[in-house]
Amino acid sequence: MPAAGALITSAVGAISTGFAAVTASGVLGSVTSRLLASVAASALSRALAKKPSSKSATGGIRTTATLTGETNPEAIILGWTATAGQAICPPMSHGAQNRYLTHVVELCSAPGATLDRVIINNDYVTLGADSTEYGRPVTSGAYAGLIWVRYYNGRQTAADPMLRAKYGAHPDRPWTADMVGAGICYAIVTMQYDQERLASVPSYRFEMTGIPLYDPRADSSAGGAGPQRWDDPSTWAQTVNPVVIAYNIMRGIRLPGGDTWGGQIEVADLPMTSWVAAMNVCDMGVDDGAGGTVPQYRCGIEALLSDEPAEVLEEVLKACSGDVADIAGRWKIRAGSPGTPVATITDAAVIRTRDEMLDPFPDLASTYNGITATAPNPAALWESKELPARYNAAWEAADRFGRKVASIQLNAVPWPEQGQRLMRAWIEGERRFASHQLVLPPAYAALEPMDCIAWASDRNGYAAKQFEISETSDDLMTCNMGLSQREVDPADYAWTPGMALPSTPSAPGYTPPAAEAVSGWAVTKHQIADGSGTARRPALLLSWSPDLIAAGIQWELRVQGLTEVRTGSTQAVASGGQVVADGVLSATTYEARGRMIVTGRETAWTAWASATTDDLRVGEADLDPTIPQAIAAAAQAADDVRAD
Repeated sequence: MPAAGALITSAVGAISTGFAAVTASGVLGSVTSRLLASVAASALSRALAKKPSSKSATGGIRTTATLTGETNPEAIILGWTATAGQAICPPMSHGAQNRYLTHVVELCSAPGATLDRVIINNDYVTLGADSTEYGRPVTSGAYAGLIWVRYYNGRQTAADPMLRAKYGAHPDRPWTADMVGAGICYAIVTMQYDQERLASVPSYRFEMTGIPLYDPRADSSAGGAGPQRWDDPSTWAQTVNPVVIAYNIMRGIRLPGGDTWGGQIEVADLPMTSWVAAMNVCDMGVDDGAGGTVPQYRCGIEALLSDEPAEVLEEVLKACSGDVADIAGRWKIRAGSPGTPVATITDAAVIRTRDEMLDPFPDLASTYNGITATAPNPAALWESKELPARYNAAWEAADRFGRKVASIQLNAVPWPEQGQRLMRAWIEGERRFASHQLVLPPAYAALEPMDCIAWASDRNGYAAKQFEISETSDDLMTCNMGLSQREVDPADYAWTPGMALPSTPSAPGYTPPAAEAVSGWAVTKHQIADGSGTARRPALLLSWSPDLIAAGIQWELRVQGLTEVRTGSTQAVASGGQVVADGVLSATTYEARGRMIVTGRETAWTAWASATTDDLRVGEADLDPTIPQAIAAAAQAADDVRAD
């Protein structure tokens, strides 16, 4: 431990306590450096320590179902993620018999986010061009032609014309001209009732790319190259770079209305060399195994404005295996693997008259030989899914206590392969146990947390073993430098596609059952008989299986060769049949088809079935009794005339 009287100047992880004092209003409280334990923590231990609070995500995306009510916190989209949003107002309906239902859903409480894809119930849907009064029609899946989506990115200057036209005179909630939603990204979802295909309101989610953020690398006035300017948000660009997102959280993200969410840390306290280097590490290309590359680290998260910015920052940093240190009031960052050693020491450099501590192994409670992780998976409609677990039989045997697994939540990492890279780096680094506390002379006073040194130690058997500094302390009396450091190896972060563990791809949604047709469908000739059993009229018998589960049977009937149809239906499904006689002609071939009436499920028409009716024409029994008598009398009279 540092000697008595030593002044603690910095510590890895101070962000977790110091920055936690930042509130949603953007006020930064006092910053207190957090002392680590007597040995430095591994990257895996730091990731495990970053547990979301009850106010934060518990796994996967934040808003999984559209929220209602007036007490929900607003949210902003950072990077790439999905949300179900929150209803701006209760559902409204219009049209004949209120056939059309309208949902207005806020998706992001700051402007500039874009809508990438829409999920309805259990599948991604395709949206057509914005060519209707309701916006873009759904053109694929079970709801094609029944749902429309119109999206506003927060830069709109007028109220939606459809909402004004349909609900401008709403008796309870008129949609007025000042309901623009300036600065708010929102979607209007319009649904048309259909008894079979859309009889109830489906769930939906929106896949989003987040708000534009400031990237100092693209600012020529800040040493970068490009048009971005901190004071002009219109010059900013969308990003999935975790360190760029972290930088904006640290400086504070400006919201519509003038509020700021984040740290409001001065730019001078964010050393550009450190931050730009970490941003570039995130953008480095990694072999994707398909002949191309992908950025090494990306992230996406929906940040609730009620969240402590520190909690969101920790999730963002986890996405790039990043750490932040408070160094005398300046915030230094590292992303990914430990850096190149900035100094090499030998045993002779270590001050032997001061306490030195070696901890070659962590305690059993802190020793892991396997790792699992969960992360939101876009291929599974953004549900949280487990990544392939990493186990090591040799480690388990060496530890003698069997398998002990660290479980990680990667709530801001919706790229499974990136999650696997992080998991491998963390569990490999976890197996590098050596930690030291030692004191170096004033010549090493420039060393800082997250610097790496190489130590050639005959005493410990090290051949230029690399250590990362996690904590420093200055002794004001002697100017000696106390260090806490842990063994590291950049090779833990090296990755080739062959290191990826196999996983079963998650297909989006599910395959809906095929539209079901009426089983046992048939049409046969039939006769309508009188009380004596004499056939009097031609008819048709439509029949089906009586055990069908349906609200009714709908049928169509036509003369073979003609296109005009007669329609009808019955709710007596269990009867197994219905006689149709009205308008049916004698000695005529008919065709009939049927389908089930099932609410909320699409059904199919059967094939046309045919039957020819009996030749039953009008007979004597169909006439008034006086008519046959008159005919007989007339015939008799005619016979009498001929006889004369």
